[in-house]
Amino acid sequence: MLETRIYLTNQLGSLLKDYRKSQNISQKELAERTQICQSRISFLENHPENISIGQLMRWLSVLGLEIKIAVKKDEPMTTEW
Repeated sequence: MLETRIYLTNQLGSLLKDYRKSQNISQKELAERTQICQSRISFLENHPENISIGQLMRWLSVLGLEIKIAVKKDEPMTTEW
């Protein structure tokens, strides 16, 4: 998988679900390997705004993914939202 930029939480949910499926990992298997219950996996794939950092890190580890944080080059940095 190439680097993917994510700007919205729903993009994160789609990425996690699509990559899990591309590796032929079921929600049940992911649940066992991350110690996150299967119903929570299902919920988080559809509502990724509710995932905790700890859950996300375990999930990414199982899928062989990592997070990279970078400064946006196309927009000036601001201190306000």
